Amino acid sequence: MCRGRVTELSCGHRLKPSSTAAPNPAPPACFVISWDRYRLHDTCANCDFEVNKRLVQAEYEKRHAELMMQMRDARRNGRRSAVAALTRDVMALSEWQRASMRRVLRPRGTFDVDTSPKEVKLGRFW
Repeated sequence: MCRGRVTELSCGHRLKPSSTAAPNPAPPACFVISWDRYRLHDTCANCDFEVNKRLVQAEYEKRHAELMMQMRDARRNGRRSAVAALTRDVMALSEWQRASMRRVLRPRGTFDVDTSPKEVKLGRFW
């Protein structure tokens, strides 16, 4: 039988398991694999709030710079309706950034760390 280790992160995702062959190795397509499950108080890169915060901020700054460049051009050419529309777009962009930051900074998962191994029976696993 194959034995492996599944590490569950506090965000709910799992690290890719690594397995070691037991004394009697299982056939390549074993139907029941035994995994030890561990919990780790950490998040994956997709759920890490610092990474996501920087991504949201970079996207906001890029869009904001584009809108401000368009607004300066519209003001120079005296297009008041375009300036008003771009002002609404800038306010909508600010609202998008605030909503995205609330979503990113919302705490996820649990703060418990359980290091005791638990045996988990899974079906076919690849």
